Amino acid sequence: MCYNNDIKFESIIKANDLCDKYGMDTIFTENTIAILMACSEKGEVDEKIEFGDSDKIIELVKKIAFKEGIGNILAEGTKRAAEILKVSVEPVHVKGLEPTGYDPRGLYGMALAYVTSQRGACHMRSCAYRHNLADAIDRFSVNGQAALVKDLEDFYCVVDSLVYCRFLCLPIIGMYWEDISKLLKIVTGKDFPVQKLKEAGERIYNLTKKFNEREGIKEDKLPSLFFKSPLKIYDREIVVKEDFKKMLDEYYRLRGWTHQT
Repeated sequence: MCYNNDIKFESIIKANDLCDKYGMDTIFTENTIAILMACSEKGEVDEKIEFGDSDKIIELVKKIAFKEGIGNILAEGTKRAAEILKVSVEPVHVKGLEPTGYDPRGLYGMALAYVTSQRGACHMRSCAYRHNLADAIDRFSVNGQAALVKDLEDFYCVVDSLVYCRFLCLPIIGMYWEDISKLLKIVTGKDFPVQKLKEAGERIYNLTKKFNEREGIKEDKLPSLFFKSPLKIYDREIVVKEDFKKMLDEYYRLRGWTHQT
């Protein structure tokens, strides 16, 4: 996020260690520092920091933790910090939550999963990156992504209700629907057919949608950065808007939802 070019990783390890000690999320911290870098590059803030400035990154982690100077604003998160600073740089977030390093320009499943996650750009609500990275589905194709994301979201609603660890329940290398069904039978002596579990997961996810709507959170939008700023690593350098719309429309059909925006 910050283009940290510390090849020995010393500053990266230090920044992560500080976040752990201060009780700060590394994803929020790196995204928020990155937007300050972008604003500084455009001359829209007094704070001077260039992308890749390892020493300054460490300094800012501490300032955010103790709300010192510019850190007092950055501590509000990417979305609110951009509003307070009144900058033109678009904050990268979904529903106020910053995305992790699974870039949707290289993982189409995550382009969809970030916006359908009810808590914002969370990679853990579906873990769709697993299937995309493992080539279980073409990560540059819209085909099958909507069904995959929906199924995984429902699956993890059940997993979370049973308080299982994500690392235990990673489809492809870990437990999936059939395994959960068998394990519940062993533990409780009762039958929990896969279809019933899927219906339970779907009900839970629909409820999270209703909760958000009640609280006025209705938008499923991907930051425009991913549509217009190329990631010059793959042949597909951006998320194509038409592709994204196709995936989102298909997802809504599978959910039986109607668009609110």
